[in-house]
Amino acid sequence: MSPTSLDLDWRLRLAALESLRRLTERAGGVITREQMTAGFEFDGERVPFALRARGIWKPARLGTNGAALSITTASIRRGVTPRYDDQIASDDGWFEYRYQGTDPRASDNRAVRRARELGRPLIYFLWSRAGAV
Repeated sequence: MSPTSLDLDWRLRLAALESLRRLTERAGGVITREQMTAGFEFDGERVPFALRARGIWKPARLGTNGAALSITTASIRRGVTPRYDDQIASDDGWFEYRYQGTDPRASDNRAVRRARELGRPLIYFLWSRAGAV
């Protein structure tokens, strides 16, 4: 299938994944929060990989019924209980995603489910240290 025959969602995801691959290759798999927000270029516009204030990110370009592009785990800080209980679920390295809040019908939670329904890849940013994910 040629890139021009892919829908907007697929084209945006492939551009994000390729840009992220280039960034992480240079930095040993780590990017900063600033790089997450700066994002990548897509069809002449900057699109963030994620936003600091959003754990679940769906670019506006994907529309109201679109799927999430990325999930970012909460920063781990001494003495602060994370808002979300995402964690590595088992020895095989799979992540266990917890809904944002308690309402599975909330728009962010629907966006994550939509990615699964469409079989679209999600970028999962795992917090590793201050200023980097």
